[in-house]
Amino acid sequence: MTSTCFHCREPGIDSMAKRWSSRARPVECSHCGKLSHVLASTSSGITMAGLLIVTVSAIAAGVWHMAPLVLVGLS
Repeated sequence: MTSTCFHCREPGIDSMAKRWSSRARPVECSHCGKLSHVLASTSSGITMAGLLIVTVSAIAAGVWHMAPLVLVGLS
């Protein structure tokens, strides 16, 4: 899937590459060759949301597997 370039308005930027881009690592449009990136606040928000999902999932999995042990009295 590709994103629209802000410069040429053509779908020339890989969506995943754009999500991981930053000011230090912009992604190049395959149509016009100009560089583009996601704003720093959006970029870090995506990363933080991903970390939050992984952390909450790990805690939920631990609680899910611990509940039967607590009910039996083995913990």
